[in-house]
Amino acid sequence: TNNQINLFLSKKNTKNEISSIGELANTDSKNENKKISLINYNEDGYIGYSLEDFNMTYGIPPNIGGHISGVDILLNKKTQQFSFHKDVSLYLFNQIDIKYNFIDYIHLELVNNSVNTDDLSQLYNAGDYHLALAKQTHNFQVEFNSQNSILGLEYNKKEFNPSGYYLTPNTEELYYSIYGYSENNIKSLDLDFFSSFRLGFLNVLPEADDVQYINLDSEDVNNKNFKATSISFGAAKEFNHFKLDGWLMHTMRPPRVEELFSDGPHLGTYSYEIGNPNLDIEEIYGIESSISYGHSPFNLSITGFYNYSPYYYEMAKMGDCPESINWDPLSGTSHPCAGSDFIDWGSGEFGFLYKYNSRGVEAVLKGLELSFEYKIKDFQLSYNFSNVDGINETLGRPLSYMNPKKEILSMEYDKNLISCKVLLTKIHEQNRLGEFETYTPGAFLTDFVFSYRKKGSSITLQLNNIFDNKYYNHLSRIKDIVPEPGQNIHLIYKISF
Repeated sequence: TNNQINLFLSKKNTKNEISSIGELANTDSKNENKKISLINYNEDGYIGYSLEDFNMTYGIPPNIGGHISGVDILLNKKTQQFSFHKDVSLYLFNQIDIKYNFIDYIHLELVNNSVNTDDLSQLYNAGDYHLALAKQTHNFQVEFNSQNSILGLEYNKKEFNPSGYYLTPNTEELYYSIYGYSENNIKSLDLDFFSSFRLGFLNVLPEADDVQYINLDSEDVNNKNFKATSISFGAAKEFNHFKLDGWLMHTMRPPRVEELFSDGPHLGTYSYEIGNPNLDIEEIYGIESSISYGHSPFNLSITGFYNYSPYYYEMAKMGDCPESINWDPLSGTSHPCAGSDFIDWGSGEFGFLYKYNSRGVEAVLKGLELSFEYKIKDFQLSYNFSNVDGINETLGRPLSYMNPKKEILSMEYDKNLISCKVLLTKIHEQNRLGEFETYTPGAFLTDFVFSYRKKGSSITLQLNNIFDNKYYNHLSRIKDIVPEPGQNIHLIYKISF
C-alpha cells in the first residue's frame, strides 16, 4: 500500500492587456486556484479523491454601442472527483474504472464599476448583478477495459439555474449512454481494424411555468427527449515506414439547454442569445483519412476529412448594422438602425446588443492538415498547415465562425540544458464569410522561446508577437473591440520537489 498527497496553489493578477492598438480598458484579471488530491495505491488498483476551488474575475472592454464602461465577469467553480481502479478478471475485461465528478459552477455578469466589491457570494445573495448562471453537474461513469476493447456506462445530470435579466428557465438535463471501442488485427491482411459506438438518451426538463419570454413562445418550452446513436469504423496499415488509416463515421448530438431555451444577453461576448425549442438532433456523416511517413530524421503526415450534415447547429447573427460603427451613443442622435428586430434594445446601457439565434442548417465541412518534421542532431525544423472550409448549403454561402488557414514554422535548437525556439506563424485572412459576418485580416507573428533546465527546475523566457503586429480572432464576437495580445513577455520559473 502506498499513499500520495498532492497540493496545488496558484494566484495570478494581471493588469490591463496591452494590444497592438494600445492598452485595452477593463481587461485586468484575478484568478486563484486551490487543489488537493489524495490517492491510495495497492497491488491491484487505487482509490483517489480530489477537491478543487477555482475563482476568477476579469473584465471585458467597453463597447461603444452597448455597455460603454465595460463588463465584469465573476466566476467560481468547485470540483470534486472520486476515482476507483481495480485489476479484475471478468469475461473479456481485465480492468474496471469507476469515476464520479461533481462540479458546482456559478458566474455573474455585471456592468463595470456598478458595485464596490468582487465578493461573488455577497453579490449573488443580494441579487446585485445583471445576470447570473449557476450550474451543478453530476457525472458518473463505469468503464470496463481490456487490451483491445472498452465498454462503458455513463450518467450525467445537469441543473441550470439562471437569474437576473436572463429568461432561460431553470432546467434539468439527464443524459444516459452506453459506449464501446474495439481494436482487432486481421493477420491475413496485416490490417488493424477499429470500431466504436455510443447510444445516448437525453431528457431536457424545463420549469417554465413562471417565465415571461421575450423571444420564445412559451408553448414551445416543454420537456424534450432525444435519442442519439453514433458509430464509426476505421482501419490502419503500416508498411515500409508508411502508415495509412481511414475512418467512416456517423455521429448524432442532441441540443443542449442553451441551444433550446436561451433568451437573454451574454455580456461576455456583447450578444443576445435566443434558443430554438424546436431544434432536431444534429447529424454528421464523415470520412477521414491520413497518410504518414516516419523514418529518422524525417516525418511527414497529411490528414483530410469531409463531413456532410443534413442538420448542423449554428448560433447565427440575425442581422447587422454597419452604419453604427461610427455612431456615438452620447451624441444625442438616434441609433442608425433604431427599431430593428435583430437588435435587443434593453440589455445594454444604450440598448445595443446584436441578437443571435440557434438554427439547424444543411452543411458541409472539409479540411486538410499537413505536418512536416526534420531533425538532425540537436536541431529540429517543423511545419504545420491547417485549413477548414464550411459551407452552409441551406443558404448557399460559407458557414459562420470557421477558422482561417494557418501555417506555423518552428525552428528549435536543444542541447544539454538549453533550448531555443523561433516560431513563425502566418494567419491568413478570412474572407469566406457567413451571413452577417465581417472580414478578418491576416497577420504574421514572430515568437521566441528560451529555456534553461537543471535538477528539477527550469526557467523559461518567452517573447510573443515580437514585432507587435495587429491581429484578430475570427471566432470572437468581440474581435473589433478586443484584438489579440500585442508584444508581450513571459518569464516562468518552475521548481519540482
